[in-house]
Amino acid sequence: LCSPTTLYVATITVVLGLQAVFVPIQMLTNGGPNQGSTNLIFFVYQTAFQFFHTGRAAACAIMITLVFGILIALQSIFLEKKVHYEN
Repeated sequence: LCSPTTLYVATITVVLGLQAVFVPIQMLTNGGPNQGSTNLIFFVYQTAFQFFHTGRAAACAIMITLVFGILIALQSIFLEKKVHYEN
């Protein structure tokens, strides 16, 4: 009964954990000295809205989406083996 919920929570945690650090990076450090505290989401934001390289930012966003999709697919493949649905 608990394992489908665990799969859902694990998937959402991965996605939100990778994206939720955008606001603290932007507000506190703005990328930090020598881009030390930047991540992929903040890099896309900087590339698009600060440097105005929208094509490069769009390509990076598509690559990030593909990477997230692969991570979620791998996670669901490995965790789906442990999920038992009751009928």
